[in-house]
Amino acid sequence: MIKIEKIQSKRKRFKRAVKSAFFICNIMVCVSVHAQDVITLKNGTDINALVQEISDVDVKYKKFETPNGPDYTLKKSEILLIRYANGSKDIFSEEPKSVNTQEVSMPALKDRDKYMVLENYRLMVMRADLDGKKYQNSAAKSCEELNVGGFSDWRLPTKSEIEILYQKKESVGGFVPEMYWSVYYNKRYWSLDFGKGTFDDFVKGTNNYRCRCVRSVTEDMQKYLSSNEDNYSSSISTTSGMNNKTSLDQSSNETASNRDTKDKKSKGKHGYKKNAFELDLSLNTPPKPWYPGFEIGIGWLHNATRYFAWDIIRIEASNLFSNFDIKNTGLALWMGPKVYFVPITEKIVPFIAFRFGVGTSVLFENIAYSISPELGVNLTRFFYLSFGYAHSWSKKTSTYEAQESYIKGYNRIYMYSTGKYESVPIYGTRTVTKSETTKSSGGVLFLRFGFNF
Repeated sequence: MIKIEKIQSKRKRFKRAVKSAFFICNIMVCVSVHAQDVITLKNGTDINALVQEISDVDVKYKKFETPNGPDYTLKKSEILLIRYANGSKDIFSEEPKSVNTQEVSMPALKDRDKYMVLENYRLMVMRADLDGKKYQNSAAKSCEELNVGGFSDWRLPTKSEIEILYQKKESVGGFVPEMYWSVYYNKRYWSLDFGKGTFDDFVKGTNNYRCRCVRSVTEDMQKYLSSNEDNYSSSISTTSGMNNKTSLDQSSNETASNRDTKDKKSKGKHGYKKNAFELDLSLNTPPKPWYPGFEIGIGWLHNATRYFAWDIIRIEASNLFSNFDIKNTGLALWMGPKVYFVPITEKIVPFIAFRFGVGTSVLFENIAYSISPELGVNLTRFFYLSFGYAHSWSKKTSTYEAQESYIKGYNRIYMYSTGKYESVPIYGTRTVTKSETTKSSGGVLFLRFGFNF
């Protein structure tokens, strides 16, 4: 009997051990299933993947959704970085677009105290920022015009290169925890915060940020710069256009001036659409006495130049809160100019507008002519807030019914005082419709919340 109990006890312990092992295996499988690598391409696309192999040229991976599916291949030149499931990441620096083999003579070493070479990335970087803060186009031009160390192909760093500079900022030196410009890429102006390590992008590069210039170097050039020899000549691989000003990012092969010209043609001020649809809500009241009301408006805004826009047409409907009546709804058509000021930041841009309008009520009882100065600020690319005053001169023709007396006829009555017959009128009353024209003028203050699409 005792032996049987021992055997049963052993069986129970064995079953518990098997269940525990099975539970631990399930946890490990779940963890492995949810572990994934993320491949970020240079065009901004993220791919959830399971990286299989990384060669000198290609990266092989499986899609995370189909781990037993086929292998896929990407060229390293298409990849910005890979974030692995364990938290580590690989950054792929851009390679030169074209390579020529030719006999060149290395320049004599100059200004060695002004730049350094990041050997693992074949990147030459200035040891100090350019003087002052600049717009992105101005920063790009300043780098292109730079001639240091006998090299004239300095430029702004690409997105992956500026991330490398952030990681190596202590060894490079001279960086401050502020925003630094990167290249114009994928129709956006990119910058990196050297305090937080985060990217930001803009439609228009009109913020004043710092900039640090870089240039690409080849393997032999890197060896030469790392040596102490002043004369060195060999058959080396040099980037095409080494002595020309080039840019390695997609879309950044445009010069800063060409990009600026292109933006002027396709955009209005500070990246706003050339033609924008506006929708807004206004709260208004006469200065005295207070009669709070509201307006809803829609319109079409044309950004004609970088500093000037025009409301092609704007339709508003207004009414009162306290005495709301659909019959009292006012309708108005507006148009007028809009002028942008110098931006406070990339997104905050003050403006002034002056509109002319003509309006009436839904019953067409009157007609009014109006002018409206307005001062506001674009708080984002899509939202603005403004304050203004609208003054109107109106002319209203009203009709009303009135009672009036009239002569219905005459009676012939013999007058004893004169001894003659005379005609005496008989009076009656009737309702008649009369009209009256009144003129008036007045104004309202308004606070407007608007959206641009």
